[in-house]
Amino acid sequence: MSAPTNPTARRALALGAALTAGAIVAATPASATTSGVQAATPEARSITILCDGLGEDTVEISGALGAGGTARVVDGGLVSLVGEPGFRGTDARGAKVEVPATGKGISCTGGRLRSVDLQQALPPGQAAKALGTSAATDIRTEVTGEYTWTVAVADDPTARTTAPSATDLTAASFPFASKIQSYVNSRPGDVTVAVKVPGRSTIYASTKGSWTNYTASIVKVDIMVATMMRAQDQGRALSEWEKSKMVPMIRYSDNAATTELWNALGQGSGLSSYNKRLGLTSTTMDSAGHWGLTRTTASDQVRLMEHLARWTGKVNATNRSYGLSLMRSVASDQDWGVTAGPPAGTVAVKNGWLPRTTGWHVNSIGLSTYSTPDYSIAVLTQDNPGSEAGQMTTIEGVSRIVWGNRAALVPPMTTVKGDLSGDGRADMVGISSGGYLYRWSGDGSGGLGSRATLASGWGGKKWLGSPGDVNKDGRSDLLTVESNGLLRFHPTTSTGKPGTYRTIATGWGDFTDIATVPDIDRNGSIDLVARTSGGGLRRYSLATDGTISGGAWLSGGVGTYYSRIEGVQDVNGDGRGDLIGFSTSGKMRSLVATSGGFTYGDAAATSGWQYKRIVTSPGELTGNARDDLIAVSSDGTVTRYDGTDAGGLAYGAKLGFSASPFTHLA
Repeated sequence: MSAPTNPTARRALALGAALTAGAIVAATPASATTSGVQAATPEARSITILCDGLGEDTVEISGALGAGGTARVVDGGLVSLVGEPGFRGTDARGAKVEVPATGKGISCTGGRLRSVDLQQALPPGQAAKALGTSAATDIRTEVTGEYTWTVAVADDPTARTTAPSATDLTAASFPFASKIQSYVNSRPGDVTVAVKVPGRSTIYASTKGSWTNYTASIVKVDIMVATMMRAQDQGRALSEWEKSKMVPMIRYSDNAATTELWNALGQGSGLSSYNKRLGLTSTTMDSAGHWGLTRTTASDQVRLMEHLARWTGKVNATNRSYGLSLMRSVASDQDWGVTAGPPAGTVAVKNGWLPRTTGWHVNSIGLSTYSTPDYSIAVLTQDNPGSEAGQMTTIEGVSRIVWGNRAALVPPMTTVKGDLSGDGRADMVGISSGGYLYRWSGDGSGGLGSRATLASGWGGKKWLGSPGDVNKDGRSDLLTVESNGLLRFHPTTSTGKPGTYRTIATGWGDFTDIATVPDIDRNGSIDLVARTSGGGLRRYSLATDGTISGGAWLSGGVGTYYSRIEGVQDVNGDGRGDLIGFSTSGKMRSLVATSGGFTYGDAAATSGWQYKRIVTSPGELTGNARDDLIAVSSDGTVTRYDGTDAGGLAYGAKLGFSASPFTHLA
């Protein structure tokens, strides 16, 4: 496709891209005319046509169209021919011969004609129009070129009322829902919007009218991602052939390139298998095989963009970077829609548009990464009769509202880290040598009350973490690494005790230390930093449903020198959670987060920490807006060290009880 604001130019571009892709309509010697020019084959024959923003169809031509022959789409489902075919090519002397197809709908090309009698190949009225374009009177009916066609996509009465998956129906309302709703209610037609901050499980959605819509060309992102996954499954990088199709498919919305990748994937059944792995629960293929008639929801489209926005285990870093680079460098006439609002060139985007008998479908999906927070966005529209320009205006209006209110997409982390009881004060938890889980309630002034038993059977843990309120229910949750390396999420119930755990990862027994850090990447979610035996640090993100993703390596090399790490809230005012590191020689140092790793902070290093058997940061115990630290000496003495403004630690107080029976504190 080309610029949506110029349908004629778009049709011409699609035709030019497809001229070599159509089936050959052969001529038979028996049909030669007296001038030596061959007529189009009168027998029934099938040709492949490629339709703008839709995909391929098969057209069966019975008899010569110039002598009353007929043409029809074979097994096209909702798609049928309208009007009369046209032609674009040259006569025997190279003079241009062109007549447009008639009918209102979607432009298609296909059916290569070589040295045929145009008066046989086209209906009489269309042939008459074309004859006047040739300067060679004696041989003007002998032509070589391509058929052009127009198809219409009929209404599907069930499609508009089809409900999305149950997952989509539980999407959250926008924090600025009234602004979104007021705007879309003022616009014609159906509008469905979804937005997702990468790394967070919440999808914000708003719908006026139908939840579902035909993708048109936004499905090209789905095809690109599936192609990447296929290459990864085969243990290889993208081939030069695959890249040669992805570039025009994404940058210029080329339909022929799309069809080649679609066919290579196994068409609809192949793409569906990848979509299942991607978690697209409301995206279904067209039964007649048109990629442009894939049905989807805005929520599924932001789920798709999530796999490009960050590491989810589905698309590797090299492929994600490549795909987003294509989407950030689309042709200027494709750069509209959800790019409205952020600075030019900062949004990875793909658009789609499709005229149907029931009006226009215009869609836009993308990823904004210019400023905090990043967010994926999808706006799908349809209107009857509607117009491209009007629906583009709707999409861009929605995009500007989201951009202007993006800060509200990430609620402030108001829950106190370590607050298991929900009273607004940080607590401390510990596992005894007998396998009991205990809690000491914080008093908000640096003290910890008498311990209370929370659970039994907690022996054999390799690590215990109190990350904060993962699931946003007002209480801090717990994490453990089991002796077999399983990482488990333990949501805290309303009683303050851990509920049913869920295993969220394997292989975590190989890490030498793990720190829970409040929001390194400023997306509103809690992060984990894990240290390998070689001193490398990797970052993982906890979604609000307790699932974990990521694993990116962090730069800075600080893990080489600091073998024990504890996460603390932001110490330098940049909005990122930070670390405190402890070396094997007993040195302590603040380690502040950057966009890609950690570097040394301003706090002066202290020594003597090698004599501490347990070191943990349960949260802010003293009320000074700095996370504090609890250390247990070899004799069981428990000492509180208070966080300082520079990110260091100052001696606080001995807390008056022994932690000798405990193997883990958090």
